[in-house]
Amino acid sequence: MGIRDYFSPDALCLVEWPEKGHGLLPEPDIDLTLEYVGEQRVVNIKPNTSAGHALVDHLEWNEE
Repeated sequence: MGIRDYFSPDALCLVEWPEKGHGLLPEPDIDLTLEYVGEQRVVNIKPNTSAGHALVDHLEWNEE
């Protein structure tokens, strides 16, 4: 598997520190950030492209 396979249209690639790949990585379809809220972690999802919006629209949320 080559590096281009990671960025094919049907692949999901999560990059922990994308700023280290500036100029080499494609623009992200979504941005994910994790933050601590007390003893829990909360994920924030920001879609950046139409593909990102489509992905977020298909997520199933389990809110407790």
